[in-house]
Amino acid sequence: MTVSSTASNFVISVVPSLEQRALGSLWTLEAQAMQVAKLLDAYKFVATWGIPTKDFLSVTPSVGNELALLPDGQDQQEMARAKFVEWLGSERSLAASHEVQVASIVAEPNVAQRHADLLVKKGISVVMTCGDNGGRAEVSAHSIRWGLWKLQPTSVIRNGATWFPLRAGHSSARHVFGPLADQATIHLQIELTGRDTCRAVNNVLLKAANLIAMNKLVHKSLSSLADELTLGRKARSTESILRRAA
Repeated sequence: MTVSSTASNFVISVVPSLEQRALGSLWTLEAQAMQVAKLLDAYKFVATWGIPTKDFLSVTPSVGNELALLPDGQDQQEMARAKFVEWLGSERSLAASHEVQVASIVAEPNVAQRHADLLVKKGISVVMTCGDNGGRAEVSAHSIRWGLWKLQPTSVIRNGATWFPLRAGHSSARHVFGPLADQATIHLQIELTGRDTCRAVNNVLLKAANLIAMNKLVHKSLSSLADELTLGRKARSTESILRRAA
């Protein structure tokens, strides 16, 4: 299949809502998480899941899904570097013991900036932010430092019946994907709030599948997108050096 050079990237992430994360327990979200995983699998989509490692292992049976490390309920701003190092090492070891590759973390941008050197050293290439950022984001990818990217959602679904800023249904699908010419990357984030999201998620995934069939979208994982961004930046840097040397 030939993919248009102007096709937009399409990536998906799944995270607990900020309210659910504040509660410190995610067991009430298991049923909803499994419903979302089933829909993604049915459409052959993969997602980056910002949920505890043990929950990721139980709700994401399909190959290709990625884990984004999710700090526990304590305030990330308060986490000392030594504590952060300990937590990061422990979570990566748990994931590795189950042969789960980790290249992403759910974190506030300033927290990621503070620990950027450590994250890159540990193989983290994506900092995933949560929430709708006050509406549809104009740019989804920002470089924090070499090899580390902040990938924020361009559209968010929460509470099953509500898209931001539009409502669920076909109109929301149009909001997520259009106009494609203005969006190099579409990052759909599905929030786990404990409420049924099947209808809204299905509508958007169906629209995405149709656009992929029309060669207007290219589905990727967050880590593969980050790798491409880094390679593109490296190529541009090399080209600039060669121009100056000429």
